[in-house]
Amino acid sequence: MFVYPMSLKRCNSGKRLNERGCKLIMNEIKDISNTSGPDLGSLAADLFVSEMILDPRMGGRRIRRLLEYHLINRLRDLYTLSIRQIPQENRHMLSSEEWANIGSCFKDARKKAQAESQAVTCRSLGICSVNQDDNSYPVNLRVLEGMPLVLYWKGELSILGSEKMPAVAVVGSRQPTVYGVCVTREITQELAAHGICIISGLARGIDTIAHETTLNSGGRTVAVLAGGLDQVYPPENRDLFEKIAGTGLVLSEMPIGQKAIRQYFPARNRILSGLSDVVAIMEAGEFSGTLDCQFCSRAGQGCICCSRNNLCTAIARQFKAHPGWRRSSSFCRRRSGKICRSCFLS
Repeated sequence: MFVYPMSLKRCNSGKRLNERGCKLIMNEIKDISNTSGPDLGSLAADLFVSEMILDPRMGGRRIRRLLEYHLINRLRDLYTLSIRQIPQENRHMLSSEEWANIGSCFKDARKKAQAESQAVTCRSLGICSVNQDDNSYPVNLRVLEGMPLVLYWKGELSILGSEKMPAVAVVGSRQPTVYGVCVTREITQELAAHGICIISGLARGIDTIAHETTLNSGGRTVAVLAGGLDQVYPPENRDLFEKIAGTGLVLSEMPIGQKAIRQYFPARNRILSGLSDVVAIMEAGEFSGTLDCQFCSRAGQGCICCSRNNLCTAIARQFKAHPGWRRSSSFCRRRSGKICRSCFLS
């Protein structure tokens, strides 16, 4: 839930924002515009785009249609342009009802003021943004459909740049067995030693072990959060969050203030999959969210299961039943007490 400054409350008429409140925000932006940090104009525009994605009147699908029909040229046009500046020739591609909803979003001064206020907060927290129009947008995500229009990040985005490191997404149960803990530590340590970036979700269990082992081994790790970067979940991983931001990267498609709710985790999973070259499932229960088919079908890369044979069989059966299954996917099985790691490093 967002907290608005008192100066941002609506006037008694309820029709427009308090102009004094908007001036206070703009003055605050001007006061710190000369200091180092992310560009506030671009950050506010991206935050406004995120608000439009979450707004049922607009949503990500309508924004993509605006881009497809060349009604806007860039995502940040949603923030900078007025409804009158949108070209007339292709408006017939959308219904009158859609235009009414889109027009009300363009005129939503409250959301624009909120985005400006949040931009100041993001800058104070060291949070930056990148969208699909930027050259620094992660290469792996750019070529895939249905990826986030906007990402918020803290750390070193260059890890996912044009010369990105090989990356493995390490995922698994939040309540791993001793076997799962040992497998995760052993394999993650060796991957980090070979210069492979470890991507995970900062959740309890396997995710936390993967991040900690990578940091202890001197490797690079990326944490993808389901909520905003100011809403670290689980809260006990706040220190780990800061360590990762200091040497690696943390990112999310959710703007600040958005808590990690259950519906956001499948969306987070598709980013994990899209950023990685291989998805490694360390250990998972039969109904675990780790078995989400998006892990393979979205990105089309291999899926490696380092778990007991019965779980490997169950996971294989689920993925093979999905049209996105690739026959070339490799599966590691525990044999004679040894763990096969050749497929990771080949």
